[in-house]
Amino acid sequence: MTPEFFRHVAREAAPFTERIYTHLMGEPLLHPEFSELISICGETGVDAAVTTNGTLLDKEREAALLSGVVSQVNFSLHGIEELGSQTDSEFHLEKILRFVETSMKENPELYINLRFWNLDKDGMIPSAKRWMMEAVAQRLAIDESIISNITQPSRKIRGRLYLNFEKRFDWPRETSTVRTTGFCHALSDQCGILVDGTVVPCCLDNNGTMPLGNVKDQSLETILSSSRSVTIRNGFAKGELVEDTCRRCSFCEKFNVKAAKIIASKKKISR
Repeated sequence: MTPEFFRHVAREAAPFTERIYTHLMGEPLLHPEFSELISICGETGVDAAVTTNGTLLDKEREAALLSGVVSQVNFSLHGIEELGSQTDSEFHLEKILRFVETSMKENPELYINLRFWNLDKDGMIPSAKRWMMEAVAQRLAIDESIISNITQPSRKIRGRLYLNFEKRFDWPRETSTVRTTGFCHALSDQCGILVDGTVVPCCLDNNGTMPLGNVKDQSLETILSSSRSVTIRNGFAKGELVEDTCRRCSFCEKFNVKAAKIIASKKKISR
C-alpha cells in the first residue's frame, strides 16, 4: 500500500475510530515507508497501533514507534521463537527488551504488550519455550511466579508494560471445525482494509474471503452499512455466525461466554 493510498484509507477510517492498527496479518515493519505511514496517522488525527515480532527494529523504525503517534506496540514473542535457532531468537529478543527500556524512559505513555500466544492446551508455557519468558522476567525484574502460575491473560508489570498470555489458535481454513453459533466484535469494534482496498470484517480474513466492498470505489461508510455488513453484524448480536469463514474461526471461542449469554437471553424472550 503506497503512502498516498494509505492517506486515503486513513481519512476514510478516521470518522469511525481513534486508532488504526497497521497490520492485517504480516509484519508492518517490512513496509519501506513505515515511518511515513505512522506520520500520516498523526496528520489524520488518529493513533496508530503496531503488532510486530520486532526483528526489524532499527533506529528509524524505533523513532517512528516513539514519535507519540503510536499509542500501543504489541511484540509477538511467540513469533520470534519460531524464526530459527535459540541464538537467533535471543538476538531479536535483546532488541525488543532494549526498546522496552528506552520507551519506559523516553515515552512512558506508550502501551507495550509482550505477547506469548503459544500456551499449551493446559494454559502453560511449553517447557521447550520457557527460556524466553525466563529471560524476559530476569531482564525486566519480573516476579517469576507470574510465568509459573498463569492465572489471567494480561498482567501489568509496571507503568504501561504488560505481559499477555493466550493459547495458540488456528486461522480459519477448510479443515476447521464448523459451528453456527458464536460471537465476535467484527464490524462492531473493528474491520480490516487489505492492501488493495478491500474491506473485510476482521483481521483474520487476510485472504479477503468476505469482501464487503473496496474503498477505491466506495466510501467506508457505505461499505459498513451494506446489506452483507449489516447481516454479519446483526448475526453476531444474536449469537449467530452467518459467514462460512466465521463458522470455521477458532478465535471466536474466546467469546463463548458472551455468545452463551446472548443465546440464553434469546431463549428467555421466546418463551
